[in-house]
Amino acid sequence: MNIHWHERKKRFYERMLEDKEIGYLDPGIERLLEAFFHRDGLYTTSSCIGRITVLYGLYPWERDSTSIIFKKHGKIDEETVRYYIENPSYEHLWLRVTGPIVHVICKDEKWAQWIIEIARKSGFKHSCIFSMKDDIVVEIMSSIQVTMPLKIGNTPLVCTEKLSDTVALFNSLWEKGVSSAESLRRLVESSPDPSPSSAS
Repeated sequence: MNIHWHERKKRFYERMLEDKEIGYLDPGIERLLEAFFHRDGLYTTSSCIGRITVLYGLYPWERDSTSIIFKKHGKIDEETVRYYIENPSYEHLWLRVTGPIVHVICKDEKWAQWIIEIARKSGFKHSCIFSMKDDIVVEIMSSIQVTMPLKIGNTPLVCTEKLSDTVALFNSLWEKGVSSAESLRRLVESSPDPSPSSAS
């Protein structure tokens, strides 16, 4: 059974409210998602405000052999990072920060082009049409992604005296991602709809 586009949008909006109620929604992303839902031709299905993680594994890009042992959608503290570095149970540790990512369902190609242009103006340079199989899905993805080694084997690679500088850098990168998400929200709210003459 084909569900009307607006009915699907309503269902995803209700799911977002449920996620907020039970604490699944990333802190700080609600206003951005609301901005998408309030536009006639858009809604979101998944999102992340950005996060800082500690990864355990030989290579951080190998999903099958690498585990996330710490994750926070917010700023981290020096004591947390120090705990994992000094814990002999963990070898081959990596610290990673990633910026916001949002998957947006678009009513038609005109809306897809509209949101891609707005996203890129907000600093999300990697935004593009992700899929056109069933719906037009635009992936809005921050270019912020930094990974650095903390330990190789059980040998720390970060000087403990400089750990506060490392943590401050990663926190500032996370904040930069949040700032770009806020810029995106303002443009989504204030920009006029795409031209109706070209809409399907």
